[in-house]
Amino acid sequence: MSQDSICIPKHSDRTIYNCLLEILKEHKLSLITITPIAINQLEVNNKNLETPPELLEDIINQENSLVREYVLSINNGAFIITIDRESDSPFYDKVRFKNQNNGLSEIKRIKIISKISSDLHAFDPERKINNPIPEEQQQLFALNQSSLDRLENLNIDLIEKGQEFLKAIDDKVVEKIGVLEEDFSKKESALKEEFSKKEQELQKKEEALTARAKEIDDRDNTHVRRQLRQDLIQEIKDRSEKFNLTEGTVKLRWPVHWACGALIVLLGGGAIAYAAALFELLVDSPID
Repeated sequence: MSQDSICIPKHSDRTIYNCLLEILKEHKLSLITITPIAINQLEVNNKNLETPPELLEDIINQENSLVREYVLSINNGAFIITIDRESDSPFYDKVRFKNQNNGLSEIKRIKIISKISSDLHAFDPERKINNPIPEEQQQLFALNQSSLDRLENLNIDLIEKGQEFLKAIDDKVVEKIGVLEEDFSKKESALKEEFSKKEQELQKKEEALTARAKEIDDRDNTHVRRQLRQDLIQEIKDRSEKFNLTEGTVKLRWPVHWACGALIVLLGGGAIAYAAALFELLVDSPID
């Protein structure tokens, strides 16, 4: 069994608890034992992470440190981490590491110690300046450190609340976008369906109008042909009932009429003269 320690500045209970909680989540069969001032010990393990003790949040969220000691036991006590908050120094706390029977591998132990040193800002308290700090300045430094701790708690709280607020806004925006996209998709589908129906109706009407126009065109052609036939028959009928020459034709026939009349007169006169001569001849010639 070996035991070593490091020193860390005074931190808020929330900061120390969060660091130990992250280590707990990475190792099974682990347990955090919290010893508050004037209150019974509280325990947090892998099984009750979702339902921690009722007083835990109230204790670690206080501005003043109410926890005297934190103990993190890993792998059923194979590796134990103890943070003593009641050390003699007003400026730092001690973190002790106890390894029993090499129950945890060296790599895992190194990672755990490195995380605690990094997250809790481990330092060497033996390093001193040449001129020792007077007691008054040490007290002033302790007060300043306490103020810094309170500011750190306030800053952490503001950051956490800000992150929660931003996450809530992001969740609402994502939810709203999802609702809008779903609504838009439904409306788009409804519009497409309605457009398709109207397009089909319009196509049917267009086909009906085309058929109607063709029917009317065929009917008009038949009617026109029938009308032309009736007009032609009527014209022939009218001409058969009353046949008249045109005035020009009549004028052209007048010379022929005059010539025929003169010829008839001449032929008639010749016939009369021939008949008279024949009659005289018969009269003058005695009959034997």
